[in-house]
Formats: sequence, C-alpha cells, structure tokens
Amino acid sequence: MIQIDVKNQEALSFSRLCSIALTGIKYRIFRSTVTVLVVCVAIAFLMNIISESFIRGKIKDSTTRQLADIRGAAIWATRLSVPGSVEDILSQVDRAETGGLAYSEAKNMGGFSEAEMKAFKARAHEVALYLNYFKNLSYSKRRSLVHNAVGMEIFDNLLAPGAMERFTGALANFKFMRFASSPEKFNDFMKDWPLVKERALRIQASRQRSIGLVSKSLEGKELITALLDMDGPFSAVITSAGFSLDRETAKKVAIQARRMVDSDIIAKSILSESVRKGVSSYFGIAQNAISTDFIFANFPDKEFASWYIKKMNESMPEAAHLTAQRLKELSKFNTHYNKLVTSERNGMDLESGFMGISERMWWLIIVSLLVCTVGICNAILMSVTERFREIATLKCLGALDTSIMTMFVMEAYLIGAVGGFAGALLGSLIGTCRMIAAFGTLTFSGIPVLKMIVFIIIATFLGILLAALASIYPSFKAARLAPMEAMRIE
Repeated sequence: MIQIDVKNQEALSFSRLCSIALTGIKYRIFRSTVTVLVVCVAIAFLMNIISESFIRGKIKDSTTRQLADIRGAAIWATRLSVPGSVEDILSQVDRAETGGLAYSEAKNMGGFSEAEMKAFKARAHEVALYLNYFKNLSYSKRRSLVHNAVGMEIFDNLLAPGAMERFTGALANFKFMRFASSPEKFNDFMKDWPLVKERALRIQASRQRSIGLVSKSLEGKELITALLDMDGPFSAVITSAGFSLDRETAKKVAIQARRMVDSDIIAKSILSESVRKGVSSYFGIAQNAISTDFIFANFPDKEFASWYIKKMNESMPEAAHLTAQRLKELSKFNTHYNKLVTSERNGMDLESGFMGISERMWWLIIVSLLVCTVGICNAILMSVTERFREIATLKCLGALDTSIMTMFVMEAYLIGAVGGFAGALLGSLIGTCRMIAAFGTLTFSGIPVLKMIVFIIIATFLGILLAALASIYPSFKAARLAPMEAMRIE
C-alpha cells in the first residue's frame, strides 16, 4: 500500500501578500488610479471643510480679541455712560473670568457673597446656552416653541401659567431635535430665572448710580476727552465710583482714546471745504473721490503728511500736536483695523454645529464617504471577477482562504492609504488657500498647525478604514470561490 503524506497548507507570508497586492495594482493601474482618485476626492472634501472650519474659528477668536483690545476706549466710554440691558449684564458675567476684574466688579455692585456670585455666573452661562439654542432654531421650530419671543422675553413668557407645559409638549413633538439640556435641568433653570433676573437688575441699578457719579465728575467735559487721563486722575474717579480698573488697562485705554481723538480730528478735517479743495488740487482728483480711507492710505507719504498738517492747522487749532510721524502711525493702524473688521465680517458666517460645521454639511460629507465606499467596493469586486483563474490557480497550489482574503484586503489598504493621505493633504491645502483668499495675511496667524496635522493623520486612517470596509464583501467572495468553478469560467 502506498502511503500518502498529506502536509498542512502553509499561509503566505505578509511580504508575499503585499507583493501580490502590488502586482495586482500594477497590472490594473488605470482602475487602481481611478479608485485612488475616488478616495482622494472624498477625503479632500472632508479635510477642506474641516480645515476651513478650524482656520475660520481660530481667526474669529483672534480677531475678536484684537478688536476688543483696540476698541477698549470705546468699550469703556460705553460702560461709563450706559448701564447695559439685563442680557448684556448676564453675557458679561458669563464671559468674566472667575476672580478677575469683571467678576469682582459684578460681585461688588450686586453685593453678592462668593457662593451667590458663583451660582449667578453658572446661571448666566445657562442663559447664554439657551439663548444661543433658540437663536439657531429655524423660524417654524422657534415659533412652535416660544412663538415670537426673543431674548429675555422667552424666559419671561415661559413663566406664564401653562406656558411651560405647552413648551414641553411642543418640544416632545420634535422627535429628532436635541434640546440644549435635559428638560429637568431647564425646569430647574426656569424656577431660578426670577432670582437670576433680579440679580442682573440689581447690578444694572448699581451701575446706573456709578455712571451718575462719573458723569457728575466730568463737569461738562466730553467723556472721550476724560479718557485721555485714564492713567492719571480720572482712574481714581472711576474706581471710587465702583468700577474695577487696573493700571495696565488704564494705560491702554488712554492710548486708545488718544488714537480715537486724533482720528476724529482727521475725519473732521475732511469735512472742511478748504481741506477738500486742497487735497483735490494736490492729487488732481474730484472732491467726491476723497474719503477718510483715501486720506489715511496716503499718510505714509511724508511730503503729503507734512502738507496735510499745515492745511489742517489753518482752520483746526486742535490739530497742532499732530506730526507727520503720527499720521503715518495712524495710517498703519487704520489699515490693520480695516483688515480686522473685514475678517470679523467674513467670520460671522461660522456655523454653530459640531466643529463649526453645519448639520447639512455633515450630511454631505457622510454621503460623499458612502459614495467613496461604494466606489472602492465596486473596483475590488471587478478585480476579483477578472482574477477568477488566478484565484483558482493559487488555491490549487495550496493558498488558504485567509491568504486570498488578506491579499484583496491588502490591495484595498494600499489604495485607501495613498488616496487618504493625498486627499488629506489636498483638502488641507485647498482649505488654507480659500482662507487666505478670504482673510489675507491674517490667515497665517490663525492656522492651527497641530490640529491640522492630527486631522490629516485621522483622515488618512479614515481612507484606509473605508477601503477596508469596502473590500470585505469582494475579498470574502474571492476567498469562498471554488477552484474548479473558477477554472471553468472563460
């Protein structure tokens, strides 16, 4: 009797499987390239949206901080003349850093204990949260929930008998709409709302008294003129009235006030008939083409700046302290300020959804990724169909089902890795270029490099994951193929 020695099948090595996968891609280079492009486009679309959102958000935060710093004198002029609405006060308390000047000022003006102030700040944060939620609702949904009420009216109206029950019932009708918090938390907030409003009104009344003290000390002098002495005697008047002020802020506000006064002098000079005629003659242009921005844009020209100062001094004694160097500084500031204002305007359309991306855009991203997955699945399935004889030959030579399956999954991995990485880089580049076109040089200070690198890596792995998921069915079909059936296929 002949003894037949049947040995166990050997699995192909990882390097061998990679080699076979690369060979399959090489011999089907056109289809593989198209599949890579499908992955690349889907991931590029995703990264373009994400990178734009990140950069826009960073620029918006930076612009807001810079403009708040630049507008310090105007903000203080408003604080020292207008007590602010209840909504304004709650917003300021919400933004105030615990233990900071604004926090301490609100605490002292309201006469709160530390525990009361912390509780008030927590409720102020909830006010901002709920108001933002109602603000971003569509008109039909907001009308169903709170009718035509806006701002603080929403909470006041919900205190009416039966209003809270109607609100809860209307909210329950929107099955797929997520509220800003749980209904229980909102009920607790509404129970405390009268107390929260009373505390805000207390601060408002205290501010009104403080404003009266400051106004009395001015003795008919304009407030912006008084702010020129913010780092001098006027700071003592402000603090004694109950406002919180540190020395560094006082110095900044005094500088900003001087800038505002000087800019106002130049703006008034343009209204002078003699100045307009002189500028018109100097540049040889029509008078209606002369504007504040036009004048500021030409101040870097020292000769024109010196001429303009002489022209102003003929009719405006208050301009005597201005120099050509000062006009150049004001011109540089005006250019930077206009860039910030434009940036702020362009950043106003930043979405309020997850990661600053709207729900609609997220659905578009999901659809594009699904299309990408279907495209990869189709490409791998066609590759399997074309390689029936090759699969049958490998099986006849002893290749395991797992080896066949791994071979096609590996092919999808390679396609997903190349397409994902290329798409992540391309999408980031497109997003950055679009932001440069919208915000100019401000973009370079707003690129979150670390976040971008992290999401490029995540997007690359997402491309690999999509390819892997798309290859499961085709590779399983290839692994389960019977050798004899494959050999019969022409």
